[in-house]
Amino acid sequence: MGKLSIIGNAERTILCDVMEIYLTFSTWESTSALAAERVMQNCDKFLTILQEKDFDISKISLEHYEIKKEKNYDTHQVQFHSERKIKLILSYNMKVLNVFDMWIQKQPYEVNITTNFLVSNLAEIKKEILKEAVNDSREKAELLTETMNQKITGIEEVKIRNSVRPRCKKMEMEEIFSVLDSAPSVSDALSAPEQHEEETVEVVWNIE
Repeated sequence: MGKLSIIGNAERTILCDVMEIYLTFSTWESTSALAAERVMQNCDKFLTILQEKDFDISKISLEHYEIKKEKNYDTHQVQFHSERKIKLILSYNMKVLNVFDMWIQKQPYEVNITTNFLVSNLAEIKKEILKEAVNDSREKAELLTETMNQKITGIEEVKIRNSVRPRCKKMEMEEIFSVLDSAPSVSDALSAPEQHEEETVEVVWNIE
């Protein structure tokens, strides 16, 4: 009875089906009170737009809020900078992103938007890729044992290399169907970003 150590690999490219949208409202004012008032008003104005489109505001989370006194490098004066950052988690929809962009263009205040694209069932996909990596190792081991007139009798040990546990996220999905009557954009047809995942395992097979 002997042992055979074989590396197995598997990979997959998946279309992201979730988008995290971060909206940051900011302002520079002469006093902390005015900075707090202005940034809250601007944030509330934007949230009102969503509310009017029947979006559930309770699905939005506050990610960051601060008021601090620092130098404004545009005016070269020391002022109070206030910032509110909120996050929405939505199913991927390029038209919705374009609508958000359109709303921001129409606002008289500063709004920064950033996005992350995710795969909602990544944990399940990672398990599938891991199984494929083990099967890849077995196929290679079977090919080698056949040439040696031997056979696999079981697994002695499995070592997973560079496997990252997916983040556990509570996905709150919400589609904004009521906004989709806006003027169409060519970029509405853009597909979701892709995410590449791979697994590598080292399997020690018992052979005889």
